[in-house]
Amino acid sequence: MLRKPSKSNLGKMLGVTEEIFHKKIKPKIKKDFSKELNEKNIDNPDIWLDEDDKIILVKPRDNTRFIETDLSIYSYK
Repeated sequence: MLRKPSKSNLGKMLGVTEEIFHKKIKPKIKKDFSKELNEKNIDNPDIWLDEDDKIILVKPRDNTRFIETDLSIYSYK
């Protein structure tokens, strides 16, 4: 089951504030998947998680474009 945690909840999962998540961690995630994001024409993805807390990058307002990763959100802790 997929879920879209808030920035605040993503921060809490990693033990940081929402601001640190948004300004430091999300850019790292985007950089790590920049090739895939460019291929799918996704500039600023929403971060969703699957049932194993693996990251899924989703184009906002277009849930048909997404990138499933094998990387846990906890890899950015």
